[in-house]
Amino acid sequence: MKRLVISLLAVVLCLGVVAAPANAGDQRRCVSQREYRDVQKGWRQARVADHFDIAGTRMTRWNNGGDIDTVWKYRKCSTWGPGGHYVGVWFDNYSRDHDGNHYQRVNAKVPNRPGRLAAHVDDLFG
Repeated sequence: MKRLVISLLAVVLCLGVVAAPANAGDQRRCVSQREYRDVQKGWRQARVADHFDIAGTRMTRWNNGGDIDTVWKYRKCSTWGPGGHYVGVWFDNYSRDHDGNHYQRVNAKVPNRPGRLAAHVDDLFG
């Protein structure tokens, strides 16, 4: 009986160790091309950060009477190859807000040169 219990315990532990990586998320601290492509207009900022596995860095912020625009940059994974080190995402709290909760949501994104996106937003509101 003791042998049976030990054998079952060993099998359960082995299955747990084997199954764990399949459920583990992407732990890289950078944005893959697939993660970037997945992001859609209307996604909340928290969803983007969770999907990218990184928080990002805010590049610019404008507040015009409660309408808020921000541009964030996120580090690219090296597998993207040449073309800059960051992707850019423009969030606002008004263009996709149909439920009145004013969350920051994706307005636009760029695969490189997030500084240009930030400059564009600054030109619009500055």
